[in-house]
Amino acid sequence: MKPAIHRYAFKEEAKTGFEIIDLGAVYARHKARMTVPHRTDFFHILLLKGGISKHIVDFQAFEIQPVVLLFINKDAVHAFENVEQVEGKGIVFLDSFFCSSEQDAQFLHNCACFNNFRAMSRLNVTEDCTDLKTVFALMDEAFQKPDEQHHIPYLRNLLHNFLILSERILRQQSDFQSLPVGMDMDYSTAFRNLLNMHFAVEKSVGFYATQLNITENRLYHATQHILGKSPKQVINDRLVLEAKRLLVNSAKPVKEISFELGFGEPTNFNQFFKKNAGLTPGEWRTANGWNPAPKASSAP
Repeated sequence: MKPAIHRYAFKEEAKTGFEIIDLGAVYARHKARMTVPHRTDFFHILLLKGGISKHIVDFQAFEIQPVVLLFINKDAVHAFENVEQVEGKGIVFLDSFFCSSEQDAQFLHNCACFNNFRAMSRLNVTEDCTDLKTVFALMDEAFQKPDEQHHIPYLRNLLHNFLILSERILRQQSDFQSLPVGMDMDYSTAFRNLLNMHFAVEKSVGFYATQLNITENRLYHATQHILGKSPKQVINDRLVLEAKRLLVNSAKPVKEISFELGFGEPTNFNQFFKKNAGLTPGEWRTANGWNPAPKASSAP
């Protein structure tokens, strides 16, 4: 039977909170872990070149051809496709590494690379991405020289520039859906960040409006403008996503999942899930390929 979704923390020995890893080498050592859905408490930027045809992130399969950058937010549930080998590099980092100031935190939480409301950000690396490749090469080189003066600030600045360039390229790609800037976007982003922290406990629009120091009507106007949804719909969507993650990627009973998501009674959770997902939790599990391991026989 599947265990709970495993959460990986940043390596304790990587004290800077930043690493550039060889995905092929890591995949060769930890294939069994990396091909099972998992989540982390750090951000990923995956530069995938070949050997792998898909990467799965929250039930979306992303085709890798020929060279792609994937930006994966912390806490997303993702896994590599089970293939023989993987080719590419990975940038992994913590908030604490990137955010040396409030401005840094605001940039990270608003950057389209990790905060594309419509879909996970994927950047096709073409021959035209010269500046992006140059910054990546500088960052890779700097990472190999931890004893250099101003090592961490230099890496942080390079990562900042890499994200700025990536966002510019993303916005030029034909499949990128641009969202309006302004206070509505700021409120919607702040609302989503709060929701990711409190969704299992706080489900009322009033709580989030109070935290943002605005009225419920103002929050409604913001999310309708940016997302085409009411704040209540956004809350429900977040709960359904987490429920789907737990239903398919863990062996937790539906009753336990309902309590984990803050539903006092499993019947309330079942009704909520069916109303928002179209199936009961058990039906959704079966439809998405979840199969519990058979019980051990009691025969002698």
